[in-house]
Amino acid sequence: MSLKQLDTWLTVKTSVVWMAILYIICTIAYVLLPTKTFDVFWKPMFHAFGMQPVGLYVIVGFVEVIVYTALVVWLWMVLYNSFVKNKR
Repeated sequence: MSLKQLDTWLTVKTSVVWMAILYIICTIAYVLLPTKTFDVFWKPMFHAFGMQPVGLYVIVGFVEVIVYTALVVWLWMVLYNSFVKNKR
């Protein structure tokens, strides 16, 4: 089996765009869905946080999601590619 290095920048870019789309969908769902309906999906994941995703929190949350996604995917790719080099 031949292991191949992955394109780090392409993977990070794809993941960031995917996370941005997902974040926008969740924000729109929060605005459009009734509170009780959305709470079924939202509260189980973030029950410890008392913040409501409104106004500036939406923008800050979006930036945080993009930055965290880029950093995590970049680190994952660096590790993966280094393991592939060591395997050869």
